[in-house]
Amino acid sequence: MWAAQHPRLHFPTARPRVSVRMPGTSAGHLPVGRPEGSLVIYSVLWILAIAVIFWLLIIRPAQRRQKEIAQVQSSIAPGETVVLTSGIFGTVSEVDDLTMHVEIAPGVAIKVARGAVGSVIRPDDELEDEPEDESDEPAVQDDPATTDDDNEER
Repeated sequence: MWAAQHPRLHFPTARPRVSVRMPGTSAGHLPVGRPEGSLVIYSVLWILAIAVIFWLLIIRPAQRRQKEIAQVQSSIAPGETVVLTSGIFGTVSEVDDLTMHVEIAPGVAIKVARGAVGSVIRPDDELEDEPEDESDEPAVQDDPATTDDDNEER
């Protein structure tokens, strides 16, 4: 009964009007202008700082690596052992301006682009890779506290 007498209270047809006014403005008009000058400077400084960090951490090391690789690729001579970017090891047999012939097995040579060389293996690099363990003792010693009998009980 009450709903029949007051239908607008239960079923409103329009949304209530909400007016938002900022102090010092007339109704419906918002202030238009630039933010304070110091805020703009801080925004520009943050963008510059991010750009400098990006350059220091990403671009500069990539440029160094690119220069090193270009120097290695330009100094390749026949007889050197190389690793191609595809992971193939071989010995350079012939070098041209843009290509080279790499012998990957006795009697098997492939023609590759000079840019396909990932690294050059120098004889002193091979010596560093070998382990220097000259002792006759085994690397893992048996623990006298545990025996085979102890392992069988578990």
